[in-house]
Amino acid sequence: MSLVTGSYINGFRLSKSCAGIVKGPVHYMRGDKLIQFRPLDTLYNGYRFRSRLEARWAVFFDEVGLAYEYEPQGYELPPIVSKDPPNQYDSETLWYLPDFYLPELDLIVEVKGPELPPEDAEKVKRMSFYSNSRVALLRQIPNPEKLISDDYFKILYNYDYAGECDSDHPYWFCVCEKCGKIGYEFEGLSERIKCECPEKWINFNDKRLLKAYARARQARFEHGERP
Repeated sequence: MSLVTGSYINGFRLSKSCAGIVKGPVHYMRGDKLIQFRPLDTLYNGYRFRSRLEARWAVFFDEVGLAYEYEPQGYELPPIVSKDPPNQYDSETLWYLPDFYLPELDLIVEVKGPELPPEDAEKVKRMSFYSNSRVALLRQIPNPEKLISDDYFKILYNYDYAGECDSDHPYWFCVCEKCGKIGYEFEGLSERIKCECPEKWINFNDKRLLKAYARARQARFEHGERP
């Protein structure tokens, strides 16, 4: 079975990558037949998520009280004129449908596995450039047991779990311990959360977040079960 990429067959655009967690369809050629391999949709909270990882992040948002919109709007993103080294997409208009929008944080969220295909990376870059909102890249749901340590540096830069924002990293969700406001900040620095509370510091492993991560990782969606 061979993987065919970068072209169209019978109206299907063939995937350019099948590495990591599969969110959308991956197409193979078996002889002269086109075979589609795709994850099952996941139903949760009235939404039909394209992957279970997206649904688990939705559980996390619910647990910490962050309202979200799922795939709220698609965008046409023209090329960016810049002095950066050219890439294969410089002359192409790309179409992008973000996974989530978090109104409270004015944050656009893209959920991906360990590897971000080059075309998706270009979409995130353009969305960050053209929009007035921050664009976050989330990976796996963090394992709360691995966030309990005195070695903050080792945890912060664990890119199995650490996120990105506007191509900068590492970013983590964090909490103001005084007012409870949630933020998504560089190195989980809660002092950057926009609230009036004084004396805030790093708390990406706040107990409230650890509990929410655990609930998201343990969520079951079969047969209408609630997380």
